[in-house]
Amino acid sequence: MGSRAIVIVCQDDKVARDRFGIENDGSGIVFTRTGRRFFNDKPLEESLIEKVENALDKSGFRHKFETQWVCLDCELMPWSAKAQELIKRQYAAVGSSATAALTETISALEQVAKRNDLEREFTVPKNSSSQPVDIEKVLGWYKNRFEMVQDYKNAYRHYCCPVKSIHDLKLAPFHVLATEKSVHFDKDHEWHMTTIHDFCVNDSNILLGTHLSLSEYRRLLCGRHAPRENAVILTGDPEFKNVEKL
Repeated sequence: MGSRAIVIVCQDDKVARDRFGIENDGSGIVFTRTGRRFFNDKPLEESLIEKVENALDKSGFRHKFETQWVCLDCELMPWSAKAQELIKRQYAAVGSSATAALTETISALEQVAKRNDLEREFTVPKNSSSQPVDIEKVLGWYKNRFEMVQDYKNAYRHYCCPVKSIHDLKLAPFHVLATEKSVHFDKDHEWHMTTIHDFCVNDSNILLGTHLSLSEYRRLLCGRHAPRENAVILTGDPEFKNVEKL
């Protein structure tokens, strides 16, 4: 699973300054879908931009489209590349505190159960009266909650791949949003996939692209065979708006 990323790549720093008025900030940038900067780690962002630049140069993309810059709509993986702080502050914090609290609670209940080994019920005050409570039932409930917390931790850890360098990232472009003098909204899905595939093959370690024909796409959507490795499947093409009828 990844995060939506808008990637703008210029030929060099001069183009970034002349075309977009940006100085001393490199030859490209990665935004979130809400327009915020994707990376807090500037060197990591620069490394990714450089990888895309090199792939574009090797494919002759700029010459073909007569452009010195390109804006790409992408999926950046892993998801934790953007959400590591969120995971630490929100998901991990909840899992850790719940584990600690339930461990203490279960330990206390187990001690009560041992003391009441011959008598499995004890009483607690409630509304000025006493009500019997089955200690084993209460203990079982808290143990079940503890197991649920562990399942919760395992679930979010599945998406927590560490990102320490550029080699831990995968970028999957799926739409060429714009180049000089062109906004490519009028192109179909296959055109975008083919165009992107042509430069992604120049750095398959970082860039993920696929080239699916319309017939292949139909078969994938109909479940006749599994997608090829690293395939990025999208449903933006109007031709497939009634895909359930295919």
